[in-house]
Amino acid sequence: SADYHAGTFQAFGELGSRLDTASVSFEPYANLAYVNFNADGFTEHGGAAALSGKDRSSDTTFTTIGLRASTAFPLGSVNTTARGGIGWRHAFGDV
Repeated sequence: SADYHAGTFQAFGELGSRLDTASVSFEPYANLAYVNFNADGFTEHGGAAALSGKDRSSDTTFTTIGLRASTAFPLGSVNTTARGGIGWRHAFGDV
């Protein structure tokens, strides 16, 4: 057995601007996210098969640029909205 602790932290933000046409709304956007991961080292006790691991830490930043689109339409008697999007994400740091 071993005592093991790990944790993560994340912060993010996004900017976008909605552009409406007669039938479709478009939203170009850009976002930025930061993720930190920390894990303590550990040593198992209890025989020849006991494992050990070192402390680990990583910092990764993600950027995404993309476009979302949506359109509203009736589906029988229900007002429905279809949404979709596409984006390009780049990760840098401890990847």
